[in-house]
Amino acid sequence: MKIPNVIRDLNIALINKLIMIFEQMNYEYRDIQEMLSASA
Repeated sequence: MKIPNVIRDLNIALINKLIMIFEQMNYEYRDIQEMLSASA
């Protein structure tokens, strides 16, 4: 087992997870924006 490959795979998994979290936050933020503008 080559350590650099393991580290690279972990980095890729981490980045993918972060992207998923940011996308989820964006959707929720957009929903909140729509609710605020609808109630205003």
